[in-house]
Amino acid sequence: MQTKNLLLFSLLLGSSFAVLAADEIINPLAPKGTVLDTGAAPAPTVSGISFGGISLNDSSFYEIPTEKCPKGDVVAELVGEYGLTEKVYIFQSERGYGVVEMSQIYRDLETGVRRKSNNSCRVFKGMKIQGELDCKGIKTVKKEPYENCAFEAKIWGHSQSELGAFALVTSKLDKQFREYASKCQPVSQGKSLKERMDFGF
Repeated sequence: MQTKNLLLFSLLLGSSFAVLAADEIINPLAPKGTVLDTGAAPAPTVSGISFGGISLNDSSFYEIPTEKCPKGDVVAELVGEYGLTEKVYIFQSERGYGVVEMSQIYRDLETGVRRKSNNSCRVFKGMKIQGELDCKGIKTVKKEPYENCAFEAKIWGHSQSELGAFALVTSKLDKQFREYASKCQPVSQGKSLKERMDFGF
């Protein structure tokens, strides 16, 4: 009986080593911890934090690439307001036309203190803003003249002709419509009395 158990243990131990050897072949001449190439594809490496195999790279959170802005702020006027689900604005500066989305920042830029929504800081056509407006990306812009009103601006285009800016706005509105239409569920219509009677409902 003891010999039988010993034989079974040897077989199990031998198969375990065989599985290990198939996965990782250790080279006795190589430095400790070196594994020979078994022909299997190497595991992919991801820089930064990853979750479930998906890299949480900051750039994946933004739809528009950031650009290096020329030195100095630009003053511009919001000359057009458009939107279906989100508002998009066309602005005009001395360098041309651009397209921007804006939302109010509820933290004082100088003190960092959180403040309540300010009605005087609403965004409207004809408003003048100042900031890095001649580059794509997410920027902080101020109302001009500065009245403690700051905004997060998503700048989609800059230094364009009026026609180019309007074409960009049209593409943004088309995208908004498609997203809205894909989520829109038609309201189910109840069956008429005749239909319910015909089918016994």
